[in-house]
Amino acid sequence: MMRRSVLLGIFAILLLADFAYFGRRCAVSLMRWQGERAFHAGRYARALRLYETALHLGPADRRTVTTDIAEFLVFSLGQSEIGTTHILPLPPAVLLERATEVVQDLVVRAPQMAYTWSLASDLSFHLAHERRRVAAIDLSGLSEEPLENLVLEERLGLAELDLAARLEPNNYLYHDLLVEKYLELGSPGAAAPHVRRGVAALPDFDDHLYLMRRDLPAELLEAALLGFEDARGRPSLVSPAVAALDAARLLIHHNRHAEARPLIQAALREAPRSFLAHYLAGQAAWHLNDTPTATEHFAAAARLAPLDPWVQYSLGLTLLAGGAREAAITALTRARELNPAEIRFFHRLGGILEEAGRIREAERQFVAAANLNTGEVGAWAELLAFYERRGDTAAVADTCERAHAFHPDWDSGASRCLRTTDETP
Repeated sequence: MMRRSVLLGIFAILLLADFAYFGRRCAVSLMRWQGERAFHAGRYARALRLYETALHLGPADRRTVTTDIAEFLVFSLGQSEIGTTHILPLPPAVLLERATEVVQDLVVRAPQMAYTWSLASDLSFHLAHERRRVAAIDLSGLSEEPLENLVLEERLGLAELDLAARLEPNNYLYHDLLVEKYLELGSPGAAAPHVRRGVAALPDFDDHLYLMRRDLPAELLEAALLGFEDARGRPSLVSPAVAALDAARLLIHHNRHAEARPLIQAALREAPRSFLAHYLAGQAAWHLNDTPTATEHFAAAARLAPLDPWVQYSLGLTLLAGGAREAAITALTRARELNPAEIRFFHRLGGILEEAGRIREAERQFVAAANLNTGEVGAWAELLAFYERRGDTAAVADTCERAHAFHPDWDSGASRCLRTTDETP
């Protein structure tokens, strides 16, 4: 009997401990959830109180909650830098001190996590900003090499972000952050290795926003091409054909169409029914004045994606350049039907019809563009220009009256309309 009572007592204690443990975990989760809601609602002081409560409630979840608080405080520091001090959870000086304390605690608890070092890097750059704000600059000691002029906190921030990239070498995000930082600091040479690694980790042109910059330094463009080449040469969820096409998109974006063509041809050999490959091949050929090849590839792309208006538009332009006016009108009409919100389709089709002497059909295009896009000044300007070319003063006056109803402050149109009104008997 005694043994049974002891066992029951032990079982009851374990059960209560279990309830207490999971009860605290549930309470921590509830506090974190409420803190996140307060954060997104802009109630920053309440959010910090809830996160701090969760931290005290759940020692088992300390790393997770500490990460939440570090994220929140680093975000608040960013808000402080842009001047939104009225919504901060703490005064700026106290906020910086508390953020430093929390991030240091997180570094001690989770030094193996790349995200930890990313947060530490953010904090270091905030500290650097604060130092530059209050410290005088010694102009006599400045170097022509940008990286020689960094303060200690900036060097530390770069090192911490580099460590995050080394801990997760296949995470393109940390490499891209380093690229952005080095470009911001004026050192594209230091950014180039990270461009190559970031692109190799994710060979997608759209996901590396700095690649779209028109002023992209040549060394970074070359590094990105090497990254695409690295991605094509190793096992990946992204096929070599797709990586080649993204490299071609990069080259086309920077007007290096001749270099893009071999990459597109390699992709076509691997994926002959690729819509994107045919479309890019058409673009490259068009910019290299190879109209027959451009027409061929745009026609293939149109067969593969018959509902894409831009393919129809591109096909229409190449057909027109090749002398096939009626076929071009058919393609441009199809583009306009597929996307009636694009004013360019109406105006291009209207211009071709006008050149062909099909004036009534051309007029319908310009009128439709204006009526469907009454808020666009350009639509009214093109309609006005059309009637001026025809010498139709009555239609010009009517267009001016309607355009002024939607755009009373349209200066260029107003002067033309005033002139027309004065000349009209």
